[in-house]
Amino acid sequence: MAKIRPLPMPVDLVLTHRAMFFCSGATYKVILAITCHFWAAGCPSSDLDDESLASLARTGAGRWQALKTGLKPILAELLPKLAHEHAVAQMRRDNIRTRMRDAAERGRATMAKRRMDSTILAFEKKTKKLVTPDTATRYVNPRAVMRPDKLAAIGKLPTDKTDAARFSDK
Repeated sequence: MAKIRPLPMPVDLVLTHRAMFFCSGATYKVILAITCHFWAAGCPSSDLDDESLASLARTGAGRWQALKTGLKPILAELLPKLAHEHAVAQMRRDNIRTRMRDAAERGRATMAKRRMDSTILAFEKKTKKLVTPDTATRYVNPRAVMRPDKLAAIGKLPTDKTDAARFSDK
């Protein structure tokens, strides 16, 4: 089976959040890094602790302590929205995959039925024989070519002027 592509992240949900308009550049980058990782991880329902958030932010310990107080309320608003969007997108994807799988099964069943029907029809056509009577009367053409002895008997007399010899083979 092919590798499943990751769900596309709704970046506009993060970028248009009200806090993103007024935060500093470092906060902006940390929020993007954390939300992207949160989405890529499948939006886990367990809360992210400070150590995991600090490692995702890829900042030093002192820098994280300075940014942490401003990030917590923003992430508390953003992460549940992202989790909801991820659940909806995943549900849609699963629904589409289920429909496609069901349609493929129906298609395979239809093709198998058609193959079976065509095989049965072909078999019936092959087994059908021409029905003729066991004994048929032979048609004898009285004007066909005569046997040599009868033909010789017709022309014995030189004065015979009958049309029998002339039209006997026609």
